[in-house]
Amino acid sequence: MTITASANDAGSFVKFDDVVNTFGSVTATLSGTQEVSFTEGSGQITADSVEITRSGSGATTIDAIDATTTLTVTITAPVR
Repeated sequence: MTITASANDAGSFVKFDDVVNTFGSVTATLSGTQEVSFTEGSGQITADSVEITRSGSGATTIDAIDATTTLTVTITAPVR
């Protein structure tokens, strides 16, 4: 499962609920100058393999990650 999300306009944001792909992978590519988060519901990403890439200066919060085999996180943004 691939998720691509970006928030760039002042006051904009993207918030996801739980994302579940128990026997597959989740790839989340997040970008922008505003918030892109997984915080609704329990805000958990569940998959066999999880890859998250974040670029841009916006904030990102992920409440929980349950990766059975592989977790890869790449941040190419200023860290606050």
